[in-house]
Amino acid sequence: MANVALANDSGLRSRFSGNVIKSGSVSCAICSVGMSGSLKIICPRRLLNFGPNGFSTQHLELIRLLCHTAGFSKGAQIDFWSEISLSFKHENLKFQYRLDYLLREVLPNGEHGAPIIVEIMTCSTSGGNKSLGTDIQTAFRKALLANQGDRVDCPGINIRQVWARMASQLIVKSEAALAWGGKTIWVVQDTLTNYMENNTGLRLGEMQSGLADEVNIIAASSDVTLAPKLYSGPISSALNTEPSFSDILKAPFLPNMDAFLNKVRKPPTGSFIVPSY
Repeated sequence: MANVALANDSGLRSRFSGNVIKSGSVSCAICSVGMSGSLKIICPRRLLNFGPNGFSTQHLELIRLLCHTAGFSKGAQIDFWSEISLSFKHENLKFQYRLDYLLREVLPNGEHGAPIIVEIMTCSTSGGNKSLGTDIQTAFRKALLANQGDRVDCPGINIRQVWARMASQLIVKSEAALAWGGKTIWVVQDTLTNYMENNTGLRLGEMQSGLADEVNIIAASSDVTLAPKLYSGPISSALNTEPSFSDILKAPFLPNMDAFLNKVRKPPTGSFIVPSY
């Protein structure tokens, strides 16, 4: 889905060097899309990326908050590993996950400190519609060939899918890091935290103590003038009145029965008789 065949498309071929043309295709260089008046980041590396030279200056404020949350010493050297696949078995049980990054502080004695898992969650596209020209390949081609200021339709954003993927890993990876003496830090775009606040029982507004906890989320904005925010709290709470990250699996509110029944007033699809048992 992310490759565009150059074929005999003279318009596209004119935009690339001979080496690229020789390969016959090019990867879609789309890392963000503009929708609803804001920029939705769809590439993890656009939000935060560690490379051979550490991090880019554009990520400085984000890194400062991440290092503070991790408990790293000022001026310390941090070693990192990327794309780590974990697969363990215990009897018939499996622990299979992939980590975006593992960060460990290099201690004065040369050993490594506690493991800090960093997970990057950005928006993802909904795939798009080829007949409407909103798939990734078509949007990429249109963007390359458009005149400055031209409108280019792009794939939609599937925030619910990202939230579901994050919710399925949020507790497990946080539990694992805690068991290993470290912590997990989730770096997400504020688009996602806004969605979670509006569509789940998670009350992030009550989780801004500025201190690390069992679960830690750093929300970055596509507006670089806005400082990233830290949301932290316990995995679960014995009292339902206290916010916890288990609330991400709860409903934001429950509509009353009458409102629900108003949605099903049409005739039933069918009926059946319960068999004896």
